[in-house]
Parts: sequence; C-alpha cells; structure tokens
Amino acid sequence: MEYDFITSYFTRDFNCSAVKVEKLRNRAVQKKFLTELKLACEKHKDKSLTQLVKLLFHGSKNTKPDIIINGSQGLDMRFSHKGLFGEGIYFADDPNYSDAYAHLPEPTNPKVKQMFLVFVLIGEPCEMMHSD
Repeated sequence: MEYDFITSYFTRDFNCSAVKVEKLRNRAVQKKFLTELKLACEKHKDKSLTQLVKLLFHGSKNTKPDIIINGSQGLDMRFSHKGLFGEGIYFADDPNYSDAYAHLPEPTNPKVKQMFLVFVLIGEPCEMMHSD
C-alpha cells in the first residue's frame, strides 16, 4: 500500500516509472523531527497538521543519498550549494523541478535517478525577492 502511494505520488505529475522505492529511516533525525513538530503544534495551535507538514521532493545532485540518510543531520547544509535564495536545502512539491537535481547513481545512464520524498516541517513564511 505504501509503495503504491509513493509511486502514484511520483507519476501523477511526472512522466516516469519507479524502478525501485526504498523506505529510508534515520531514527535520530526522525526523533528530532517529531520534537520540532510537537513544538510547532504548541506554537501554532490555530494550524492543522497539513498546514505544518508537507510531503516534498528533494534532489541531492552530487551527494549520494546514503551519505544523507546515514548522517546524524539528515539533509545537511554542508552538502548544499548556493541556490536562487542563497545556500540552503531546497524542496519542491513538483517532482519535475527536483528532477533537475536528482542524484545519478550511474552517471552513464541519465534515465536512472534517485530523489527523496520527505516530510518537511514548514516554517514561518516570508516573501523573498531575487536579487542579482
């Protein structure tokens, strides 16, 4: 059932097929996430869970997903590069966007890619303007 949900999430807006779906879990990072979620729920009592947490895509480009999953930080700023709004960890609700940043485990086969689909705790929104 979980496999079907994940593959449908990728294929509903994305013209691809899943070759393999892996559930990766880092217990330490999961514990930190749940602690932060609890704090967010206490701070934003007027918001629903779906307003606080989103299921988003992330491409790790040159960083192997194993390094991210096995690290103590999870998605770690040390592996990030400068993006449109500076250095950070970027997520997208559209897999087509994250596809450009997907990891290529076999550089000679650009059709095989790895991408994360992760629960993300949404912070305080702010308006950003791109400046050159």
